[in-house]
Amino acid sequence: MREDGSRTSEAARNRIAALDAVTGQATDWNPNANYPVNACGERDVVYAGGYFTGIGGQERNSIAAWMPPQGSHRLEPKPQQHC
Repeated sequence: MREDGSRTSEAARNRIAALDAVTGQATDWNPNANYPVNACGERDVVYAGGYFTGIGGQERNSIAAWMPPQGSHRLEPKPQQHC
């Protein structure tokens, strides 16, 4: 993942990407964040936090969650912000 929006391998990704563990190439997963993503983590769900207001084609203010890239690519309901 490169938060500056630069390319990962040959596929353009905006601020967040999933990379194939074997090839190092970007997967088809492309949530296209409109502003920087500063944190990302995965367990049963992929979480992203940052300064974005839109990600995955939907409005999300600073926090978003997805099913893992190898499964469903749908966004989860808006996570609650408790900051």
